[in-house]
Amino acid sequence: MSFLGTIEGWFTGVDINAEQQKANTLDAELARINEEAYQRGHIDDSVYQQTRQHIDQQTADSQDYAGQVGTAFGEGIQEGAANIRRGIGATINSIVGTAFRIVPWQLWVIGLVVALIYLWPILRPLLSKLTKRL
Repeated sequence: MSFLGTIEGWFTGVDINAEQQKANTLDAELARINEEAYQRGHIDDSVYQQTRQHIDQQTADSQDYAGQVGTAFGEGIQEGAANIRRGIGATINSIVGTAFRIVPWQLWVIGLVVALIYLWPILRPLLSKLTKRL
C-alpha cells in the first residue's frame, strides 16, 4: 500500500485497496456459486441469467470503490458542516431572540432614546460632517 493510501485511510477509516480486493473476491465467488448451481441444475436458465445480470451490475458498481468512498467522504463533510452552521445559527438566534422576547418593546424604545441623548455630543459632529458632504 502506498503512503498516500494510508493517509486517505486515516481520513476515511477504510483501507480502500483491501476493500477493492475484497469486493472483487466476493463478486468472483458469487459468480462461481451461481455457475455451480446452474451446472448442477439447482436453478433454471432464467434465474441463472437474472443472477448473472445482477452479478455483472454489482461488479461494475464496485469497480470504483475509491471513488465511492471519496464521494461518501465529501458528502459526510458537507453534512457535518451544515450541522455545525445550523447549530451555531440556532444558538445565536436563541440568545438574541431570548433577549428581545424578555425585554418589552417599550424598554427598547426608551433605551434607544437614552442612548441617543447620551451619545449626542459624539453623533452631532459626525452628522454635521455627513450632511455637509451630501
